[in-house]
Amino acid sequence: MPIAVEVSSRQLLDSNFFSLLEGVLARAALPPGLLILGVREGLLGAATIQEMEALARIAGLGLELAVE
Repeated sequence: MPIAVEVSSRQLLDSNFFSLLEGVLARAALPPGLLILGVREGLLGAATIQEMEALARIAGLGLELAVE
């Protein structure tokens, strides 16, 4: 069963965010495709380069993205 979690711009820009994500996936033995990270629609319209890079990195981990 997929799990959805909303993430903020601040979390995306946190230098520890990706290691935290990878650790959670490993500890929970959760396949990346079952974790859905939701971002607010407004973030996409005004996203910085760093935020867009973070979103691309999330997709590279195999996680799903949802626009809320």
